[in-house]
Amino acid sequence: MTVKTVLSLCCISLFPLYLEAQEIIINKNTNSAASTESMDRHVSKLMADKVVTKDDIPIQKLIEINEKAALLYRESLLFPADELYDSHWDRKNVNPFKKETIDFPETYDIDCSSFVLPLTGTFKVTSKYGRRGRRMHSGTDLSIPTGDTVRAAFDGRVRIRDFERRGYGNYLVIRHPNGLETVYGHLSKLMVNEDDIVWAGDPIALSGNTGRSTGSHLHFETRFLGLALDPQALFDFENGVPHNDVYVFHSPKGNAEINNMLAAETIAKYSSSNKEEDTPVANAPEPVYHKLRAGDTLGGIAVKYGTTVGKLCKLNGIKQTTILHIGRKIRVNG
Repeated sequence: MTVKTVLSLCCISLFPLYLEAQEIIINKNTNSAASTESMDRHVSKLMADKVVTKDDIPIQKLIEINEKAALLYRESLLFPADELYDSHWDRKNVNPFKKETIDFPETYDIDCSSFVLPLTGTFKVTSKYGRRGRRMHSGTDLSIPTGDTVRAAFDGRVRIRDFERRGYGNYLVIRHPNGLETVYGHLSKLMVNEDDIVWAGDPIALSGNTGRSTGSHLHFETRFLGLALDPQALFDFENGVPHNDVYVFHSPKGNAEINNMLAAETIAKYSSSNKEEDTPVANAPEPVYHKLRAGDTLGGIAVKYGTTVGKLCKLNGIKQTTILHIGRKIRVNG
C-alpha cells in the first residue's frame, strides 16, 4: 500500500470527526451569541426600568416626601415631645410632674436653632432667674409696656391657658417638639386657646401686669420635664438668638427643687440676685466663646486660650469624653 493510499484513508476516517467538531463550535458560537443578545436585552430592560425623567418622577417623589415630612411634623406638634413626657398633658399645673418622681435623662440635646424672641419691642431684663430669699424665681422678667405683642418662642401646642391671681396672672404654657416648655406670665390679653398649634413668632398674647406683679413686664420661663432652667443660659436676649443651636441638658443631682440652678449645663454664669438690675454679677469677666470646628479637641482649645481641659469641662458642664459637635459654642474663660 502506497503512502498516498494511506493518507487518503486517514483523511476519509477523520472527516466525520472534523464535521462533528465544526458543528460543536457553530452551536457554541450560536448559543453564546443568543445568550449575549438575551443578556443585552435584559440589561437594557433593567436600565430602562431605572430611567427617570426630570419632569415627572423626581417631582412626584419630592411631593410625596414633602407630604410625608409635613405629616410627621404635624404629628410632632399634635403630640410634642411625647416620648419624653409620656403623654402627661396636665392642664392645671405648670409642672406636669408636680406630684411625681421623675427620672431625668442623663443628658439630652435640645434644639434651640429655631428660637424666636418673644418680644419685638424695646425691653430690658429686670429680674433674672434665681433664688429670691426662700422662694425660687423660675424665669426671666423682661420689662415691656402693657399691650405689646408677645410671640411664641418655638413651634408648639398650647397646654395651659389660665389665670392665677397670686402668681402668674394671665398666663400660657406651650410645649414644643424639642422637649422644652415655655411659660408666659402677667399677660393682659390671651390670644390663643388650649390645644392650639402655634408657630414660632406667632402672636399669642399681649404683655401686661396681672397677678403677682409690681409693674408691666413679661415673665418668661423655659422648662424641661417640669424643671425650670435659666432662660439666659439658653438665649442671648440682647441679640435675640440662642447661645448655641443645641443646648445640652444635664440631669440634676440630688433634690431637683434644691438644685434647680444646677439642673442643666450653664453656658455662662449669671447673677442670681433678686435686685432689679440688668447687669451681670459685679466684676464678672465678659464671657468668651469658641465655636467648634472640624478637628477641634479640648486639649487644643485649652492650649489656644491658655486654660486647662478640666476648667473647660467645668465651665461647660461636659466631660473629657463628651462628643464635640461642630458649630457648638463652648465658653473658654471665667
